[in-house]
Amino acid sequence: MSDRMMRQGLLRLSTIVGIAALCPAAMADDLGGSEACLAGKLQRADWVQSSKALDEETGRDLRHFPPDRIVDYLHMKLQMRFDDLDDMRFTATETLRFEPIGTAASAITLDAVGLDITAVTLDNSAVEHYQDDETLTLRFDPPLPLGQPQEIVIEYVCDHPYTGLFFTPSSPQAPHYTAQVHSHGQPETNRHWFVSHDFPNERMTTELIVDVPSGLAVSSNGRLVSHRDDGRRAVWHYLQDKPHVYYLVSLVIGRFAEIDIGGADSARPGLPMTVFTPFGTEAHVAMTFRRTPDMIAYFEALFDEPFPWDKYHQLIVRNFAAGAMENTSATTFATSFARTPLAVTEGIIAHELTHQWFGDLVTCKSWEHLWPNEGWASYGEATSSAHIIMPLSRGLATNTVSKCCA
Repeated sequence: MSDRMMRQGLLRLSTIVGIAALCPAAMADDLGGSEACLAGKLQRADWVQSSKALDEETGRDLRHFPPDRIVDYLHMKLQMRFDDLDDMRFTATETLRFEPIGTAASAITLDAVGLDITAVTLDNSAVEHYQDDETLTLRFDPPLPLGQPQEIVIEYVCDHPYTGLFFTPSSPQAPHYTAQVHSHGQPETNRHWFVSHDFPNERMTTELIVDVPSGLAVSSNGRLVSHRDDGRRAVWHYLQDKPHVYYLVSLVIGRFAEIDIGGADSARPGLPMTVFTPFGTEAHVAMTFRRTPDMIAYFEALFDEPFPWDKYHQLIVRNFAAGAMENTSATTFATSFARTPLAVTEGIIAHELTHQWFGDLVTCKSWEHLWPNEGWASYGEATSSAHIIMPLSRGLATNTVSKCCA
């Protein structure tokens, strides 16, 4: 065995041992709900580690290093208009606030795949820009001064995105099968629907203002600032005022039954908690997700850290390929979770909920460190099962939070 092969083997082994140390249950034959979130990520990590580090012919380094941070991105405001979800397109105006770091900025390069950029302006003046198949490069003459906040406005059209934002059209043969839209940004696919520094070594606050046909519900990160519906068009305004990474930016649009699982009598009063689910599944979903407030209260005590975000949406959408995804304050689930047996679903709910602290509040800066996110989520899944799910299933009057976390 070569030294390189031995190093790769040791690296994969250390990853597995690290996860096991955080969550011994993850090494059991039955991984439970963690598989829905973890399996694809481990497969990708194994593929990356087993690939060659250097091109044998050219000597080029093939490893994927974090991109340089030329500027500090502070806030993104994304204004979007969907004329008809069946069109599978939208128009957008994206405003990025940033400031140069280290030195004055003469150029910045952003990720933008398949987007038709129509204009870029700074202080109402056109910005020289160049777009290829994957990036948008902006040039500034004179360079933007160090430490001074700037705002660029990017106007573009997104038409039939290849990935990142998924459209499920309506069907004339099934009147109740209405159109939906959902996003999935991990690891680096949100660049297919908005311009971004699409890597987890950058954090910013975000704001989505979404204009859709009347009657459609919209969910995104953070708190709902406003909602206007004139009977023809509706505008939803969400603000995530705590910094998070690009791959966790979320958007869901569609017609859903909405189930309030919080309230003053819950274990976590004061935190808005809504489950969005297909019509006709309300009874099963209300039963399956009902322990979310107990889990949140338990994790707040266990981690000695309040729930980090302003609300918690859990959204069951069509054609979601990832099983479940822990977007900041808005976890997405596949349609199967509307009917999945209780014993399976509750573990996944706890797993994705743990990510709101580990993965969302605290995020790896580079993908080789993804395993602590998943290790902590698997730990949360296991300990929640022992202290919340199982005792409540037995109908025990318990104060497991104080017993466990004192």
